[in-house]
Amino acid sequence: MNNDQEKDEETSPSGRRSLWGDRNVLLRWIIDHDDKRAFLIGYVGLTILLTIGISLFWLFFLVGVHLCFECLKKIEDGALGWKRVLAFALWDIKFDVALLSMAMVLLVVTEIRFGLAGIAGFARFNSVLSRFSGASRSFLPVKDLVLAFRIVCTRKMDRRDFLQRKLRWLKAEKKADQAALRAADRERIAAYRYPWQAPWDLTAKIVLGIILVNLLVVIIALGIAPDPWGDLIPALKKEFHPWP
Repeated sequence: MNNDQEKDEETSPSGRRSLWGDRNVLLRWIIDHDDKRAFLIGYVGLTILLTIGISLFWLFFLVGVHLCFECLKKIEDGALGWKRVLAFALWDIKFDVALLSMAMVLLVVTEIRFGLAGIAGFARFNSVLSRFSGASRSFLPVKDLVLAFRIVCTRKMDRRDFLQRKLRWLKAEKKADQAALRAADRERIAAYRYPWQAPWDLTAKIVLGIILVNLLVVIIALGIAPDPWGDLIPALKKEFHPWP
């Protein structure tokens, strides 16, 4: 292979030289992870196995790994400055953020005891979940089953949004190849300083709405419980220890 061919291999689809080149297979895989079925399957499998089987620490850990992947991808796509890199990376993992907020809701609502100071609806809901969790303790607590279902749904929605977003940018009727998808991401990053300045589609509005509602539920639950931190801190210590 001559020098011209080697240079062509290290040039990105947009015509500029790739930051990483193609020689480091691992970095190239990380940058293109959204297109890899192995990433989707492995991410879902590990999230369910480690989170449900051990503790919520692993959910936050895996989301953190995904965030690092997205940061590397955004650097490759031309985002300059750590604020822009982090902003675009967080925007593209908003499904993961919604999942984290859902996990916190399940933890707070099932662990905090709502007494006379609490809203009756919260207290009844907490009582129902406690009874179901006790009945299913030999298999899995109900909150873990709900979280497992949420993980699968989140990943499916994330994958569909990824493909639809790229196709909208390309205005194509069929699935684009990897080079075109990467070119579309570069165009998206170049067009706006921060991702939320772009027009929001329905999916983004729904996901951000879910995050906001989940945060409000957590705040309300902490505000109406008689002793929220007395109930929550032991649960947090258990759930956020890698090997409880």
